[in-house]
Parts: sequence; C-alpha cells; structure tokens
Amino acid sequence: MRHLGVLPSLFLFVFGRYIDRYAKKTILIVCEIGQALCVSGVAVAMVIFRQNPGVILGLSFLSAMFGVNSYPTQDALLPQIVSQKELPQAASYMAFAYNGVSYFFNALTGFILHVFSVLSLVVTDVLTFLVSACFFGRLKHNQADTTTAKTEVKAGRTDWSTGFKVILRRPSLVILTVFTVIMNFLFGGLDVYQVLLAKRMGGPQYLGLLEYFSAIGILVGSTVLANWLSRKFALGTLLVASSIGFALLMAPIVLIANHYIFVAYYGLVFVALGVEQTAQAPIMQSMLSKDLLGRVMGAYYTFTLFAMGLGGLLFGLIGGSLSPKIFLLIFSGAMLVTGLAFAANSELRKYAIREE
Repeated sequence: MRHLGVLPSLFLFVFGRYIDRYAKKTILIVCEIGQALCVSGVAVAMVIFRQNPGVILGLSFLSAMFGVNSYPTQDALLPQIVSQKELPQAASYMAFAYNGVSYFFNALTGFILHVFSVLSLVVTDVLTFLVSACFFGRLKHNQADTTTAKTEVKAGRTDWSTGFKVILRRPSLVILTVFTVIMNFLFGGLDVYQVLLAKRMGGPQYLGLLEYFSAIGILVGSTVLANWLSRKFALGTLLVASSIGFALLMAPIVLIANHYIFVAYYGLVFVALGVEQTAQAPIMQSMLSKDLLGRVMGAYYTFTLFAMGLGGLLFGLIGGSLSPKIFLLIFSGAMLVTGLAFAANSELRKYAIREE
C-alpha cells in the first residue's frame, strides 16, 4: 500500500508544464479537494463494498496522484510569495510545518484509532484536506507571468522532457539530482532498517523512540539551527557542511552499545540532516527561472520520490541478509561522497542568493 503511493511520482514530469502554465494557488486547491474526494470515496468503499481492496487501492493511487503534485507546485509557488533573500527562512518555516504537523498527526492517528475507528480517521483526513484548501484559497501573492509558458505549451515548443533538459544542461543541477536520488534510495532503506534496529533493541517501543528523536532532530536542524546559520553563511556552505557533518556523525553510531544513548545520538545526527534539507530547496528555487520551476521540480521529484519508494522496497527484500550496522556505514559513506560531490562543484560550494 505504501509503495503504491510512490508510483504516481513517476508521472510528475508530465504535470510540470501545467504547473508553470496555470495559477499555482488554484492547482494546490485542486490537489487538496481531489485528495478529499478520493479519501471520501475510500470511506464509502469501506461501507458499501465492505473494504473491497481493489476499489480502496485504486482510490488511494488517485489520491496519491493529487498529493505528489502538491510538492513541485509548492516549490514553484514559494518564490512568488517571498523574495529570494527570504527563501531560506521560508524553507525553515515550511520544514517546521511539515515535520511538526507530521509528528503531531502521527501521534493523533494512534489516539483516534484507539478511541474511535478507521472510518473516523478517514473522516478526519477529509476534513484536513478541506481546511488546507481553504487556507490555500486565502493566499495572496504576486502571480508570475504565465503568458510565455501558456504560449509554449499551446505552440508545442515545450514538451514533457523540458525539465530534464534544463537539469542536464547545468552541472550543479545534475549533481543535486543524482546524489539526492542516491540518498533518497538509501533513506527508503533506512525506514526498513529502523524497524530492524528496533526489533534487535527489544521491541516496537524503540521504533517509536527512533522515529521520535529523528523527527525532533530534523525539526531542530531545519528550524532553529538552519534559520540562524542561514543568516551567517552562504547556502552552498551550509549544504556542503551539513552533508559532510551528517556523514561524520552517523558513522560512529555503530559503536554505541547502550540502547538509550544510541537513540539520543540518533536524534543528534538528524539535526545535520534538517540543515541540509533546508539549504537545498532555496538553492534550486533561486537558481531557476520562475517560469521553469514547475517543469524542473516535476522532473526532479520524478526521480527523487520514486527512488525513496524503490529503496524501501528493495531493502525490505534484502534486509535479512545485511546487518543494520553495515547498512548504517554504507549510508554514512554515501552521504560523505554526496557532501564531497557538492563541494567539488564550485557553483554549489560557493552558492549564495543574490539581491533581487
């Protein structure tokens, strides 16, 4: 079921040109309402079709199709709402919203399932989508001129491969995309190995602790620390330092025997990841022309989101033959190579947002 939700990411490059062509606020509203309708359909299917798995899976796929399109749309919309200099702070606030709300609703989900029923959870889900649509409807921003994008689409001068072509023409974008794909593939595997680690530690309570402390680490890194560091250092410096720092912090964790110290240190490692994630998004948003963001981010997410799902699937199959400690060392080594690759590219290493 989880990997079914990743498959729609393969089609994001198709929708990128329409994100550039039409009002992004409208697209976000459509995405939220579309998800609400699909989830409502799931609720109806659970009652009428008695939890028919085919109907539920089909509606879940369609809901995920709406959901994944919100990522490139939001990335394309943000530069229209804030100035380029404000993008790092905006990315920090977005990270707080994503990670904070995600943690809160994960906890709330357990409570709802315990006290009420799955149907109650589905209804709550529908309401959150409708509330999100209302908030998106209240957004006020300077709509970018989409005349060029509309003309290109109508005249056939832009195709579904435009986003890929833009990425391939710029070495810094190639490096960002390729190494993000590699790391997302391994992050998909990390989801699997967190479960295996928790099992070796003693049970599901440790899985909860690992997820809790990693979420808190990302939250601290992407908000408080990233917001402070972005005022003092160039984004390229933060991207390189946080990537290498994450790798160097992750490697020694395999030597920690005490379970509680392991969990606490695990959270510390993810502080660096929070900084890295917050630095990367503004770099891409400020590096690209606003009328190309939808197409490029659509192509970027086509690779990166699918890689995470594929990693979870493949490592789920081989998890029993590769120990968690070996995986963590591989993960750390890959992140170190990623940081060094970022440092080797002069544009990324020195990247700083210029005044508009």
